[in-house]
Amino acid sequence: MNTTPDLGQAVTQAAVEEALALWEAVTPLAFTEVVDCGLPFNDPACAEPYIRILFGREDHGDPFPFNGAHGLLAHAFFPRPNGGAAAGDGHFDEDEQ
Repeated sequence: MNTTPDLGQAVTQAAVEEALALWEAVTPLAFTEVVDCGLPFNDPACAEPYIRILFGREDHGDPFPFNGAHGLLAHAFFPRPNGGAAAGDGHFDEDEQ
């Protein structure tokens, strides 16, 4: 969904790709990056992602606000069919280093 200015776009993207590659190496999962154009999903070039990654602070759009620096680092949501609108997503507290 976004990247952190602490690392920049290229480093953030590379770190996420490396983490997902590690998961692929030890699980039967396979990850493919898709273009998320938002709702509705009526453009054939777009797809609804199963995982979205967000860097945010405090109240960042879900019922679990972050608490600033030196507190909660991140949280994630159960994949579908559970987890609600944020199913499968991972959120990182932008106030943390």
